[in-house]
Amino acid sequence: MQKKIKIGVRTGVGAQSGFCRQCENCLLHYGGYTVKRCGNYRFVFKIPDGLSSEVTANFFCVGVTTYAPLKHTSANSQCVIGVIGIISPMALLMNQDFIHGFAIGKPKEIKEMLVFAVEKNVRPWITTYPISEVIKTLENFRE
Repeated sequence: MQKKIKIGVRTGVGAQSGFCRQCENCLLHYGGYTVKRCGNYRFVFKIPDGLSSEVTANFFCVGVTTYAPLKHTSANSQCVIGVIGIISPMALLMNQDFIHGFAIGKPKEIKEMLVFAVEKNVRPWITTYPISEVIKTLENFRE
């Protein structure tokens, strides 16, 4: 069963999709912002009109890794939620903390998350920089 995404439709592909590692575009290392990409169609998602490309890029990574576990737990508006990147497992064991772990969301959850972001006006805090200032920007991040 193939998806019906037409040529010219703005789409996004998350980290969970992998890549072929053989075609010219994969070998050129364009990362997430490329005009062409070879990959599994199951991980291609139409970007809703209510989300910019810059905003949506965040949802395909940290967005879905946050959305998926929240969806599968009994979290509600009364809960205090912490989203942790890399942490020592020993620190969690010593504190006897309760955690849920998800590597990344399922395709169905990615679609749900994008719709949820539009409906609830969820947006990450982002800053964009012109490509002409890439060296200066990287230096600022290192400081």
